[in-house]
Amino acid sequence: VRPQREQAAAQEAQRNAELRARGIRGRINRHHHAFLERWWQLSYPRSTLVARLGARDRYLVCGQLMERPIFAFVSTDIRPSAALIAFDFDDDYSFGILQSSIHCAWFSARCSTMGVGDRYTSRTVYDSFPWPQAPSASAVHAVEAAAHALQVGRATRATELGSLRAVHKEGLGALQVDLDAAVRLAYGMSPDEEILTHLLGLNLHCSTAESSGAPILGPGRPEKLRAPSRPDR
Repeated sequence: VRPQREQAAAQEAQRNAELRARGIRGRINRHHHAFLERWWQLSYPRSTLVARLGARDRYLVCGQLMERPIFAFVSTDIRPSAALIAFDFDDDYSFGILQSSIHCAWFSARCSTMGVGDRYTSRTVYDSFPWPQAPSASAVHAVEAAAHALQVGRATRATELGSLRAVHKEGLGALQVDLDAAVRLAYGMSPDEEILTHLLGLNLHCSTAESSGAPILGPGRPEKLRAPSRPDR
């Protein structure tokens, strides 16, 4: 590791010297110099995220590059790499919202591309995605039940097909249909309502409310319904 850090720091120093010689200061950085000083540590340890995940027994992840988002829970014994997007959620409701076709439609419209696939981005996809603002307790529980059923069903099929990617390529049939119906109900979205039209309207509503200081529901299970009874896994 150290020889690689030394080489990167030397190349960075050379680039900075060339930029200074040209009178350019805005593009000068010392990232690799700092990494070399702590060469035995991770470049970006993400200590805040690690501390938050430490209070849980699992958290939600999806790949950064994909054809469509595939979300899964992993143990907090596993540290996510830069190839994963990590979410500080351990509940089935959050999984259900994010794994729904409703969120997938937003992802497809808002994601960036990397030449080899669509890229899940925190700013353009996740930060702008509006969560249900007034879901009833029964609607939340319906999402949880459908989300749990989908996880169990696809785990069984993944054993047969070899991976979650293969399962999602084949389709999850009624399991995905049931989840999408439950998520639509949580949003107050009619069965035939256009997804992106509804989400854009909700996004604008939340933006206006937030600008005026009014409370909005952020990501995750609604606060008033925290600490759900989690089914055996």
